Amino acid sequence: MVVRILALHGYSQNAIAFEKRLTALRKTCGAEVEFVCLAGPLLLASQLPNTNIPAFDSSDAIEANESRAWIQWRKDDPNHHGFPETLALLRDTLSERHFDGVLGFSQGAAMAALLCALLERPHIYPPFSIDGKAPHPPLKFCIAVSGFRVPGTIGDLVFPKNMKFDTPTLHIIARNDSIVAEKSSRELAALWKISRVEIHEGGHRIPTQQSWSELMARSQ
Repeated sequence: MVVRILALHGYSQNAIAFEKRLTALRKTCGAEVEFVCLAGPLLLASQLPNTNIPAFDSSDAIEANESRAWIQWRKDDPNHHGFPETLALLRDTLSERHFDGVLGFSQGAAMAALLCALLERPHIYPPFSIDGKAPHPPLKFCIAVSGFRVPGTIGDLVFPKNMKFDTPTLHIIARNDSIVAEKSSRELAALWKISRVEIHEGGHRIPTQQSWSELMARSQ
């Protein structure tokens, strides 16, 4: 039986680029594992003329050079631009296909963790439900690389204080990450009952050495 993993790219990346970044892991996993790389619905402003506001794009035709995101947060917008659209995309994707787990990098890791939490407690955000039920059973695992807890009111809603979640998680943290602080990734890891933390000495990236690919493959 094929293991299917939902793969969520980082901020300003896209599904095509992320699939290439997963080449080493995909080779290690072999044909028994299918990675479904989803594209964030926000087309960033750098791709658009004369605007500073990201645009929504639900098209299946993704360009290789597009810069995309799952949500856009600002200090003056605690609700986060794009959150409803992203959650609707994830909900619909999960309702249409079965997935065993999720893998995310950076902002994609933040969304992967949030997704796992919502599948365990869909009532916390009713628009994520379908007929009052979760669109998909809780996932069997989550791999978060350079992840962090989604900040602001959304993070407070989904991750209330003193609550831990059941989905087994692997958190891979970069010692020399200049984008996501190690502390932030450890705070995300602390939200799970079954949580493994591993440190690599590189920067803000998915480690591609064989040992790391094997570690992630074993986490499925």
